[in-house]
Amino acid sequence: THLSVPRAGVEAEIVTIGITDTGNLDVPPNLVQVGWYQFGPTPGAPGNAVIDGHVGDGGRLPGVFNKLHLLKLGDDIVITLADGTTQHFTVSQTEVYDYTKFPAESVFLGTAQPVLKIITCHGQFVPRANTYSQRLIVTAVLKQ
Repeated sequence: THLSVPRAGVEAEIVTIGITDTGNLDVPPNLVQVGWYQFGPTPGAPGNAVIDGHVGDGGRLPGVFNKLHLLKLGDDIVITLADGTTQHFTVSQTEVYDYTKFPAESVFLGTAQPVLKIITCHGQFVPRANTYSQRLIVTAVLKQ
């Protein structure tokens, strides 16, 4: 129900998301919530749990993940689940990809380990495409 990323100043409600009509990962309906991909594992369960959110609206307003790029290896991420339990993750990797080369397989197909993948836009806003030029993907592993 809640995502906390202290270094990035994130304190956000988690909403469920799915897939768009065009087959892409959906996004939360506003700039302040984050979306959990409901067809994947719950954060803390084996596999890649995927959360996404907006970096901004293309220039005027910042989104929930406007400071996600500040994360460093070892930073904490905490998710509070619906039952009140918390799952603590540690950032293990950050990657940036061109928006046309999104690595869907490595994001959605996980291993037996509990992993969290956080996705947001990055780079410059491209008005003709109505999106940003890149995607930032933060990978975090469950603290044992």
